[in-house]
Amino acid sequence: MQVTNVTYADGREAHFCLGCFVSGTVNDGAILLLGPAKVGKTSFCKAFARAALEAGRPVVYLPSDETAGDLRGEISKSFAKGYGDAPAIEEDGELRILDCYSALMGKKPETKYALTNLANLTDLSITLKAAWEGLTKSCLLVDDLTSIVQEAGTDVTLKFLRQLLAKIKGTETLGLFSLTTDILEPRFQNALVSMYDGVLEMKIQEGPEGLERYVRIYSLRGQKHSTKWNRFDITDEGITMLPEIQPLGTGAPSA
Repeated sequence: MQVTNVTYADGREAHFCLGCFVSGTVNDGAILLLGPAKVGKTSFCKAFARAALEAGRPVVYLPSDETAGDLRGEISKSFAKGYGDAPAIEEDGELRILDCYSALMGKKPETKYALTNLANLTDLSITLKAAWEGLTKSCLLVDDLTSIVQEAGTDVTLKFLRQLLAKIKGTETLGLFSLTTDILEPRFQNALVSMYDGVLEMKIQEGPEGLERYVRIYSLRGQKHSTKWNRFDITDEGITMLPEIQPLGTGAPSA
């Protein structure tokens, strides 16, 4: 799979390929997913996790506003509906979830990879290390970084991320970190963008038939790619990319 533009015979265009990040040209490094609230970042992260599991890559997942049980159940249902062969996603299987949300709800942790709060980044590092143990060519998902920044502060978070991103690059890991825009200072957001190997950007806008969601590859170190916006929907199957209809005979656009 390549991160390139494709034009089909009927004029449809495809600019974005999720699979290329987990089983194709992008095999390791850290990707930052930017977008406003409610644009679909969490749905994208879940689709990313499912694609990784289908490709045989184990997943370590840190959700900031969902319990481990709910997340595991949702991913299990997606496989049960026939969207891929179900891997071993029990607690010590191919899907390992860090649970910080149960503590916020005053409930008992639903996984042994439990966190009491996101302000203690030393505890987070230790728990991540435990969840990572024994895994190779894994994927790490953090959804979303905004909660960590709000709890721990910008300076401490940047130091933590520098260490974590260095580990990702040294262990054949592919990381995806979401961040809600328009909440944090632009200076901090710009600092984050410079740290990552690639940046995906999402937006939402009013269209003729309601709200329309778009995603694009803003930057991707060492890879040729399109920067065009690609429309998507959030369906029962997760993220569904929508083709862009163009007149027949226009030919493939430049990458």
